Amino acid sequence: MRVRLGVLLAAVAAAIPAFTQPVEQIIERLSSEWMNAVGQKDEATLNRLMADEFLAFLPESGKSINRAEWLRQARLMESAECEYKNTQVRNYGDFAIASGRLTCTGDIRGIGLQDDSVVADTWVRRDNQWKVSTRVVSTSPSFTGIWRPLLIGAAIPSVLWAIAAIRRRMRMDSSLLSSANQPRY
Repeated sequence: MRVRLGVLLAAVAAAIPAFTQPVEQIIERLSSEWMNAVGQKDEATLNRLMADEFLAFLPESGKSINRAEWLRQARLMESAECEYKNTQVRNYGDFAIASGRLTCTGDIRGIGLQDDSVVADTWVRRDNQWKVSTRVVSTSPSFTGIWRPLLIGAAIPSVLWAIAAIRRRMRMDSSLLSSANQPRY
């Protein structure tokens, strides 16, 4: 009887994983994997982690973008590094909500971008796999690499205008001087 009970307990113990991570840690890890996949252009990971019905809501503009558009925009990033800060995950069984601050730096077609966002992602568990289905993002992007072209683009016309204005002024002054030196009849 003891041998049978021991074998039964051993079989049950083998069926249960030796270490199960809390959902909160799993979601934090998957969130980081998701953002790293953007920078590495890892299509397989992006497809594995994003639900087909994924939507991102952008409250500032009142718009939402679907999975295909989000992936298209992510592909525009020539380089990207993202980091989550102050992440909190709430587990509700078959879905969890991860919220926190997301900072990203990257490059889009030669223009530097820094993004500091507050995000809330809804993760759903289907067939024992977690996928992100919704993101609400409040963002404040700033372009870092665009200032030099803008400065040059604004400076050249300003300098040309200043040169033209100085020449005009010099012509006026010289014409006044020449008319003052001429004898009057």
